[in-house]
Amino acid sequence: MRTLKYIGYSLLGLTIIFVIFGLFQEREVSVSRAIIVNAPVEVVFDQFNDLNKRMVWSPWEKADSTMVPVLGDITKGKGANYSWTSPANGDGKITYVQVVQNQLIESALQFGPPEEDPAQGLMIFEEKEDGVKVTWEVHMDMGNNPVMRVMGRYLDGIVGETFESGLAEMKDIAENETPAPAITRVQLVAAPYISIIDSCAVSSLSDEISENYGILYAYLGANQLATAGYPRTSYKTWEPPTKVEFEQMLMINVAHESGKDGIGSGMTYEGEALVITHKGSYTNLAESWEAIYAYAENNGLEINGTPWEEYENSPVNQPDETKLITHIYMPIK
Repeated sequence: MRTLKYIGYSLLGLTIIFVIFGLFQEREVSVSRAIIVNAPVEVVFDQFNDLNKRMVWSPWEKADSTMVPVLGDITKGKGANYSWTSPANGDGKITYVQVVQNQLIESALQFGPPEEDPAQGLMIFEEKEDGVKVTWEVHMDMGNNPVMRVMGRYLDGIVGETFESGLAEMKDIAENETPAPAITRVQLVAAPYISIIDSCAVSSLSDEISENYGILYAYLGANQLATAGYPRTSYKTWEPPTKVEFEQMLMINVAHESGKDGIGSGMTYEGEALVITHKGSYTNLAESWEAIYAYAENNGLEINGTPWEEYENSPVNQPDETKLITHIYMPIK
């Protein structure tokens, strides 16, 4: 009995020492790692901002085979989030609470029950002479629990190593990714046009567009008009695969009124717009459309009318589809 008593006293003493040791540890704990990435800042930023891209190189899933991540309804920009379940390490959630384009992403990191105070995650992007410096940080309050404070003492080594592996893989992906086309803001001046409004199924779209441009060019010749810019197509309704409503336009050299033979006329949009230049096959146009819509949303811009495509060339005069050039314009307020 006396031996058990001594063991009990010893364990109690060790517990007291552990508690005192824990309480002397820092309550606020931070982990920070940085890397230089030789790629455009918008490419590097998007690797973090777009959760679909981030999930490709995220180190946590690789470190925990039991983790099951689930993307939220928003996957890019402020409000983007994903949660996870893990029998090995517990459940959690990440939510982007502040996003400054190409500069900063702040996230709330929820570990365990929702009533727990979230940790703060930061991704900071700085353009340097030799590339983009990415700093990945987490700041946690370990509270008054001595066990948590002792864990915090070793957090830098554990989490820091995981940060390093994730940053290294992200760097490899970003440096080998083809940069997205640049998006710029332009001021447009109104110009005269003639047009045809039509609708069809997606499967018939190419044939309908070809036929309509033939009608428009024939109208030009019959009315002694000349073109004064690239052809355009704006999509008023896009409900694939059954319905696409669109307007095809030819810019002309003088103002013209027409209300016959299904040919419309008028003046084009005047004001500010975003523009992105897509080079290559039409099959990849959706990527440029997604990019310009995302840019408008991320920068708080309001769309001011129907966007359109402008064709610098076409398969008719440029059979090499890798050399096709299409400009996408989005009017904004």
